[in-house]
Amino acid sequence: MQKIIIIVFFSFFLLSFLGCCDNEQQPKPEYRLKLIDIKLTNEEYAFAISKNDSKLKNDLNNFIISLKNS
Repeated sequence: MQKIIIIVFFSFFLLSFLGCCDNEQQPKPEYRLKLIDIKLTNEEYAFAISKNDSKLKNDLNNFIISLKNS
């Protein structure tokens, strides 16, 4: 009985392994992205940080500069 269970388990394992292999016959999906430059809202946001947290201030300033440059 144990041999049958082992054989069945091994065959399921083998079949599941073969089913997960990359098959080049399957077509790969094409992803397309279209950016639309339309302002959807007129909302503005603000945030505040502590004067004592200079690292956070520098990180945020650098992030804002990188956003403006991109």
